[in-house]
Amino acid sequence: MISEGGSEWTIDEIKKELNHSTKWWNNFSFRNSTFRLNKRLYEDLKNHFPELYRCLENIEIWIRTKHEELLTAVLKLLETIENDKEYLEFKEKFEKTFEDRIKDHPYVSSLPSKIILFMTLEVDKTRWPNIYENFAKPLETEANRLANKFQNINDTKKVKQLINEINEVIEKCINEAEDAKLQTKLKGKCKYI
Repeated sequence: MISEGGSEWTIDEIKKELNHSTKWWNNFSFRNSTFRLNKRLYEDLKNHFPELYRCLENIEIWIRTKHEELLTAVLKLLETIENDKEYLEFKEKFEKTFEDRIKDHPYVSSLPSKIILFMTLEVDKTRWPNIYENFAKPLETEANRLANKFQNINDTKKVKQLINEINEVIEKCINEAEDAKLQTKLKGKCKYI
């Protein structure tokens, strides 16, 4: 969900996404997506694997109804982090430590808030390995201390709650897909076989 790939987890990028005239999540659907998906076979899932079909629908519903809430909660958390006096001191130390890299790669200047965000949310380091190894590890003691400061605030609790919700829905779906793969016979009638 939250990692170094995919969405840009910065205040500006989240605001841009929230203010965009077309909010992709409002119409999110597996069957109407850009995925190369056979719509007939997808709809036929409900005949043979109704629980898997319901799980996929639950992912769609969560994204349509809660993704914006997640973005808003992450935005509030980032604003809290970036307005903190100790964070500003951490950012200054980060900029001094990685001054040469920031000159060559301007995106590096957004990393201090990502580091604190990922550590505050206890995002597994395997989901942000490059940022962790190259930037967070040298300042880990300071970053951990700062992340701990934000661990129990309401903004953090809200983001974690929303991430846990979608992770549970996705995990249930993965388990249903695994069970479906192990079945040797299709349940129900199939007009395609």
